[in-house]
Amino acid sequence: MRIVVNTISDPVYPFTPFLAGWVDEWKKCNPEHEIIVLTREDERLSPVTDIDIVSVKAPSSFLSASFKQRIKKELKRLQPDRFFSVMPLSGMEGYIWIASPLELMMKEAAHAHNQAEYVSKLQKEVTSAGSIVLFTIAETMWLIDKLKIQEEKIKLVYKSPATLLSPAGWEERESVKEQYADGNEYFLCHPTKSVEVLTWVLKAFSGFKKWQRSNMKLLVSAETELHEAVKNLLEHYRFHDDVVVTEAENDIYYKLLRSAYAVLLPERFFPATDLMYAAFSCEVPVLTAGASACADVSEGASLNFVYENKEDLTRVMLEIFRDEQLRGQLVSKGKQILAAQLELPEVHPFQRLISNS
Repeated sequence: MRIVVNTISDPVYPFTPFLAGWVDEWKKCNPEHEIIVLTREDERLSPVTDIDIVSVKAPSSFLSASFKQRIKKELKRLQPDRFFSVMPLSGMEGYIWIASPLELMMKEAAHAHNQAEYVSKLQKEVTSAGSIVLFTIAETMWLIDKLKIQEEKIKLVYKSPATLLSPAGWEERESVKEQYADGNEYFLCHPTKSVEVLTWVLKAFSGFKKWQRSNMKLLVSAETELHEAVKNLLEHYRFHDDVVVTEAENDIYYKLLRSAYAVLLPERFFPATDLMYAAFSCEVPVLTAGASACADVSEGASLNFVYENKEDLTRVMLEIFRDEQLRGQLVSKGKQILAAQLELPEVHPFQRLISNS
């Protein structure tokens, strides 16, 4: 079987590394499948498995006609048995749309000068897809309500537990806190590529520090390309001494996670349920955006806040800091949710999509 995956998404919300990881996992389990990934010329993918990479000139707009023509030309040449795309492609019947730019579409629809016209145009873009992959219930409802997409077309996918960790012992926790947080407790903020998200996270932390005069630190695990932007945000930030920027490599992130007071997963639309399960495994409480994938499946094992609402994020930071009993309840519930997940048969998302398409 030849599978072609278009990973080119809007540069504002890069999705490629996540999807590339999916493809790698699939290839490891199905080496007989030929997988070809279409990616932007400026994207640097490093697949672990034997995957062919085809570079395509990036579009000026992810709805541009010229880009679609380039993709159609590549598909005519490659003749795939299955085609996945992270961008909607009108006129291409039966492909599988992994709806990663949906956050942008939802925002643009809400602020469009002529909302009806924008929604009508978007409807034409997405209706030719054979299946649509979504990551949250909120996105699913938006497609059904706003774009009138048939519910049977939508495949809701959550990431399974992947990296499982053990809780850090007292000595390890003290050592990590000493190394990264001057010996203090810290909130760990998971990597985000959005400066906008980091801005309101920092404002929420300011609110926390004003209400709760403590030595609590905020550790921001940031991608290298974001470091300069974070540095600029902190230049005039009142509590800049209480914010520490670290590299986002997995070994560093998981080391910090095991010793964190709580972990913050601020992205609403990034499918981060595997990261939540990792926190559950090492008994670290999770703060996450409401109506996110994590909130969908946590069943009360996370503290949820209103996305992009700095006051509400401040509220949950204060709650988790002030209430040790609540921390214990979240940890206990998280272990139960994780145990239930681990009892389920592991099915790669591509398996269901390929079987049903």
